[in-house]
Amino acid sequence: MSAAVPLRGRNPMRILIPALIIDMLAFTCILPLFPSILTYYSREENRDYMYDMFDYGLKSFQKAINVPVNERYNNIWMRAETFTLFVLSRAIGGLSKANVNVATAIVSDVYKPEDNAKGMALIGISYSVGFLIGPMFGAYFSTMVPKDALQTTPALFSIILTCIHFALVAALLPETLRFEERKSSKDVVQKASQFVSPLDLFKFKAVNAPAEGKREMQRIGFIYFIYLFLYAGLEFTLPFLTHLRFNFDSMQQGKIYLFTGFLMLPIQGYVVRKTPMNRQKRVAELGILCIIPAFLIMAQATTLFGLYLGLFLYAIVDYFDLYIAIQL
Repeated sequence: MSAAVPLRGRNPMRILIPALIIDMLAFTCILPLFPSILTYYSREENRDYMYDMFDYGLKSFQKAINVPVNERYNNIWMRAETFTLFVLSRAIGGLSKANVNVATAIVSDVYKPEDNAKGMALIGISYSVGFLIGPMFGAYFSTMVPKDALQTTPALFSIILTCIHFALVAALLPETLRFEERKSSKDVVQKASQFVSPLDLFKFKAVNAPAEGKREMQRIGFIYFIYLFLYAGLEFTLPFLTHLRFNFDSMQQGKIYLFTGFLMLPIQGYVVRKTPMNRQKRVAELGILCIIPAFLIMAQATTLFGLYLGLFLYAIVDYFDLYIAIQL
């Protein structure tokens, strides 16, 4: 591997990969618990202002696009006095999930352009390991802890892992950007708003590039946003689909992620590393095409065979997603 590691012989990937695995464990342990957690939030106790606002907005939108009224599918979540805190926690969690971008930036710093796929493969493997182990922890919580601790135990587990992750990154992960390319603290503070403002992000204000190049980045960035918006939205309906259609409990939900994780591991570990650079764009396009049959099959599946066939394609899509990120 012809990697350029300009850090006194220290390879930051040795710290980055375990840190990513720990972070993924903290993130994925809650995935098989979503249906049971939202069942907990569906108890009729006290509706707060935020719930009423969301409820009114969603019903108006449903009426505008003629969505059939079906209480089983349309009102399965968010009816508790803690709804505001639940939404706030998800928003804060989303703001803190920039690890993929940081990891890909480190790969770009450490590896030569022709070896980027190898670094991305290591990132993919770490995510596959996280998806293998993390959901099973969540499934364990669903069967072993008391019902009144089902919501708090995974949260405490995730907090502990997040603290370990932070300690690893803060204490052991070195700076990978060359000294002459680093920005001063003053410049970072002045441009901080450009990294958090959605409008500035879509305009790529923080990037110094010619006008034509910036227009191209804006176009690609918007396309990638639409892709992630649709893909992530469909991805997170999966546990609710299996819960409602197949009556899957949390342990069965964990087995779904175990199945996809086992498929992703060999793909990330072998196929990604063997794909030459001049074929990465074609592979990314193939990945986008695979998304359509994967989710259509799962949406129409009435048997476990159909569900797992869709999951098979879904696991392949997750592998291709790395190349989409590389190309964009």
